[in-house]
Amino acid sequence: MECGKDRVLKKLSALIAVLGSFALAACYPSSENKEEVEMDNQIPITGFERNIKIDLDGTLLSVPYGYLAGSSRNSATRWMSDEEKIYKGGRFDIYVHAKRKGDSWILEPFNRKNKDKFVKALKDGLPMIDTISIQKNSECLLDPKYLKKMILRYGSKEITSSKDYKAYERFNEEPFYHEFNYIRDDENPVRIQVRDDGRKNGKRLNEPHFSIAVDSCINGLSVDYYPSISAHEYGNFSKQPSQQELIEYHLKIEKLIKSFIK
Repeated sequence: MECGKDRVLKKLSALIAVLGSFALAACYPSSENKEEVEMDNQIPITGFERNIKIDLDGTLLSVPYGYLAGSSRNSATRWMSDEEKIYKGGRFDIYVHAKRKGDSWILEPFNRKNKDKFVKALKDGLPMIDTISIQKNSECLLDPKYLKKMILRYGSKEITSSKDYKAYERFNEEPFYHEFNYIRDDENPVRIQVRDDGRKNGKRLNEPHFSIAVDSCINGLSVDYYPSISAHEYGNFSKQPSQQELIEYHLKIEKLIKSFIK
């Protein structure tokens, strides 16, 4: 598949984010390049029993197979088994079960204790498991400077923010629209977008419904995900996670992805 010019995609991705869509341009390996995956029935106990090697367009990663639950088969009873083979592609997903431990997050792979949650989430698409999409581009498609410029152009105002981030809020009563963007501009840029989707026909509903999207670059990889922090923390999507909670969650994602890179 042709990806087009990365510079164009970079600006398009920023514009899409400003206009409220969470979709980003991506390239997928063509079906004729898909490799035969060797499977066995060794269901993860800890999720770390074996590592699967992935060549992501030149970047080699070694991923504990419990994080590859989306690649399992037959209701998560068949799992990738070949630790010597290097699988090649342009994109893959990992799956994590996020848990709070004190003030920190733990990002668990599929294991014996949480397997029922994984199986149910993979079957029904429930928000108890977060999907992290990882892909390789010739350069990061997230341009914080251009993104901040467009956010301000579309009516957002800069607000108080945590260290290393710039924060922006866009609010309109009618038609109702409420959105926050938290942006970090460094060698691994990130944009965290929080939006209240609790509206119908342009009117605000009595109860908010917060959705979250994160676009980032981590050591040259594009990493995108939709964390279910509200569901993890509060059991629903009506409470807005704090900026600090979202930042701490992303720091855990960064640490996890970096641990895969060899």
